[in-house]
Amino acid sequence: MIVILFSNCEKNDLCKDDELSIARTNHTDSLKIDGYYFGDVNSDSSMPFANIYYLYTNGLFFTSEASDLDKAKAGVITVDVENNVGKQIKGLWGLFRVSNNTIEIERWRSRPNGCETIIYERGEILNDTTFVITVREHRTNGEVKLTETPNSTFSFRPLAEKPDSTNSFVQ
Repeated sequence: MIVILFSNCEKNDLCKDDELSIARTNHTDSLKIDGYYFGDVNSDSSMPFANIYYLYTNGLFFTSEASDLDKAKAGVITVDVENNVGKQIKGLWGLFRVSNNTIEIERWRSRPNGCETIIYERGEILNDTTFVITVREHRTNGEVKLTETPNSTFSFRPLAEKPDSTNSFVQ
């Protein structure tokens, strides 16, 4: 009974998704966007994986977490899978903005209770193909619940076709 209650919090109006606070703006040319960035590598497991970040001209952000590290380095990404999965999961979408040599990313994070909280990331742009995330905040209702200092380097890989940025979560 408790599991059913918590898994349906949003549907029962017991919680609501947090709102993104970064304004949607068009991206200029300080970072390449005709591909993806991979980083935040977890090498502690038997199969190392990387997070994949897609940045779009219209300011949208999309991630596919836990991609095989070797495939990410080689540029072997299955866009059809990304398109099918990404359209259905709010926790993979968000917005980004660039100001001078700083990148900020704000995205939803899926929670077990059915509601989406926020992950905010900030970092330094080293060049047009590399940035380092230095701050990661987990926010709920606008309040910072946890701050991490990951120092995660994200490197660019070109991609002929990116996942479509059309989604029902960020308008």
